[in-house]
Amino acid sequence: MVDVTETTPLQPKTIQWLSTPMRVRIFTAVASFAEGYDIAVVNGTITPIKDDLKFTASQVGIAVGIMPLFTAICAMAAGSIADWVGRKPTLLVCTVLLMAGNLLWAFANGFVAVVVARAVLGAGVGLGITTVTVYMSEVAPAHQRGFYTSFEELFINMGILMGFA
Repeated sequence: MVDVTETTPLQPKTIQWLSTPMRVRIFTAVASFAEGYDIAVVNGTITPIKDDLKFTASQVGIAVGIMPLFTAICAMAAGSIADWVGRKPTLLVCTVLLMAGNLLWAFANGFVAVVVARAVLGAGVGLGITTVTVYMSEVAPAHQRGFYTSFEELFINMGILMGFA
């Protein structure tokens, strides 16, 4: 009879602030917070954007609605992408998309630029929401998987809360 045991990369040998489990928790918290913030921050900026950039009501609707559309599309594709290129490279792409989308949005000076920025943000959020959860459930010890994956959800909701603040 073969003795089956589970080994995961997040089995800490000692408690350290920069141990692998702590680094993964910090990364998860930051990435999830950023995703949540990007989801909600547009709510406080709709009126200034409409006034400053002279958007019509339909342009505001498109600019706001494009992000959830790209989030949904990329969330559905994220599992296949992560299987194809790997979890960590997919998380890197997610991070780059979130940074690029925020930079594009910060410097957007017209309708097309705002829509492109929000689409890039939506792609980053969609990739992140799916891939971070999959990665966390794969690397967490079996007895802590619920904690690790709920940790991500907690920080997404904290980011949404701060986006409304």
